[in-house]
Amino acid sequence: MARMQAVAFLAAVFSASAAQADPVTITPLDWLSGGEQYATIVGISGDGSTVAGNAKNATDETHASSWDSATGAITDLGISGESFAYAISFDGSTIVGYQYSNPANFAFAAQGGTVTYLPTASVNQNVAAYGVNSDGSVIVGEGNFGSDYHAMMWSGANWATITDLGVLPTGTTSFATGVSGDGSVVVGGADVSNMMGSFNKGFYWTAGTMHALPSAGEDGYSTRALAISNDGTTIVGYSDASNGERAVKWTGTNYATLTDLGSLGGDNGQALAVSADGSVVVGKSTLSGNSTYHAFLYRGGGMFDLNALLASAGVNMTGITLDEATAVSGDASYVGANDVASRISYVIHYTSGIVGLTTASNQQDAANGLAETQQGALIQIQGFAAQLLGANDPIGAEPAVGAFGAVGSWSGGVAGKAGLGQGWALLGGISYAKEDFKNADMKRGVIAAAALRYVAEDGKVHPFAEAGGWVAPNASFTFKRPYANGAGTAVGVGEAEADMAYGYVKGGVGFDVAESDATVLAAELGYSRLRSDGYAEPLTASNPFNAAVSSGTDKLAIAKIEGKWTHVFSPKIDVTLRLAGAHGFAASSGLTATVAGFGTFEARDPEAASWAEYGLRGGYRLSDSLKLDVFANGLAGQGSIHSEAHVGAELTFKL
Repeated sequence: MARMQAVAFLAAVFSASAAQADPVTITPLDWLSGGEQYATIVGISGDGSTVAGNAKNATDETHASSWDSATGAITDLGISGESFAYAISFDGSTIVGYQYSNPANFAFAAQGGTVTYLPTASVNQNVAAYGVNSDGSVIVGEGNFGSDYHAMMWSGANWATITDLGVLPTGTTSFATGVSGDGSVVVGGADVSNMMGSFNKGFYWTAGTMHALPSAGEDGYSTRALAISNDGTTIVGYSDASNGERAVKWTGTNYATLTDLGSLGGDNGQALAVSADGSVVVGKSTLSGNSTYHAFLYRGGGMFDLNALLASAGVNMTGITLDEATAVSGDASYVGANDVASRISYVIHYTSGIVGLTTASNQQDAANGLAETQQGALIQIQGFAAQLLGANDPIGAEPAVGAFGAVGSWSGGVAGKAGLGQGWALLGGISYAKEDFKNADMKRGVIAAAALRYVAEDGKVHPFAEAGGWVAPNASFTFKRPYANGAGTAVGVGEAEADMAYGYVKGGVGFDVAESDATVLAAELGYSRLRSDGYAEPLTASNPFNAAVSSGTDKLAIAKIEGKWTHVFSPKIDVTLRLAGAHGFAASSGLTATVAGFGTFEARDPEAASWAEYGLRGGYRLSDSLKLDVFANGLAGQGSIHSEAHVGAELTFKL
């Protein structure tokens, strides 16, 4: 069928997006040739390939129709007069609904181009089909039995077996809206009455008995079941409550657990369709003020505006407002939604699994991961700051001052050692650094370090003790917060200032094992701290669930065992090798992240971590007072610890 010009334009826009391999596409549906602009979706097959709904023809009649979800191309089911589709089977083989007629409506089932009118229990019985099971073998709806309408079911060969599903106690009417994939559970609505009056009640029917579903309020509040998951575990619909008409789902034994799905800011909503396993629900909910409905998608305990999800996933939503989501495929990778004002319907396809969706558990994991990132930054900085305190020099190295530069990330500065006499020495330095961490970057930071060391100088065995530390005030950080987002991963990015500090005590012994060889064994115990300012992540297409991260302080105790060996090849050349094993423990985190739509998540304290540190220095004496050192420092670890090495050179001047 030819498309109207507006739809052709929209299709061109969206197909261009698809050509760029966007994670989500949106396809407008055709309307019938010669007919007015009108299409509405009622169902999608389990694999998302076929859409069922209704469109207007050239004589302004509504016709039950189907669409190819990939192209939006329409097929009129070919039922004369006005007809209305209401559901499609999970396998896509069967579309059901009714044909408007006088004196009675006829229920139909359309399969492979053939339309079959369902049998009636009596002459001129008014019947309509509203739901169908997985393979089209069981159809449910309503029909009049005398003056009252009852939920009914068609099953068996050619749907010849008609079952009156009855009514609830104290009620006289009922209708069926959906049926589980195996046909064993039917859902719908019925009227009941009590001392509070008459009202509607959602029901489920199984094994020959109709049961009322619980309501969100008192017994006098109405409910209605509108759909059931293909696996039969989840019923969705709505329930009146003291705070409005609420979108709800029923789960658990006998569907006794009612869950209010929340709202998009208003009081009213309806759950209209559900994925095969019940994990994703779609429908409509009012915004604040209750005057406007928007389509919603519910997953993992959160209700989300489908318009906002699509915009945040990169879809151009200009001129489109999705008022209701009425259909969802088995795995929720396809969603059918209607723009009521423009009378255009759209099929949303998540091409690589659902994006724009996350869960509370995903967000908790992300907060935990951010705390581990900060712990990893502390570990990495303390390892590389050791360069300022002569980590790769012999403990008895001569007093000197030097300038160094290193790459790996990037750092440069000055460091030195001043002799104080009688075995005492003062070590220190200052550097400017840029550092890459796992899921974080220090864009700039100044690190200042100082330590006091005592070495027993007599003999060949040299006990020593050392105390010191370093600080990095007002370092500029970029923090990344990856989180699972459906089948993909989204990343929140924010910037903050952070202060870091580390203090330690160290003790050990040095051995002059030969005229040209010396070794050191040492143990170190330290305490590190990172205090970060709070920051807010921007909402972007790659971060649809942005977070506000609080200021907080992360702390970590560190124990380290170190060995060092120095060999003098000649009066001009010497080499030092350093190896250390470190363990971080007693970690704590003060981080919290508040995520839009989910609330606040407090990060758990990071687990203990272990890693290795290493260093290598080679020195060449250029003159009696000038020496050139080349060095490498590195860390190796797992998890939040970013394995990395720095290499550089230092020119030192003997004091």
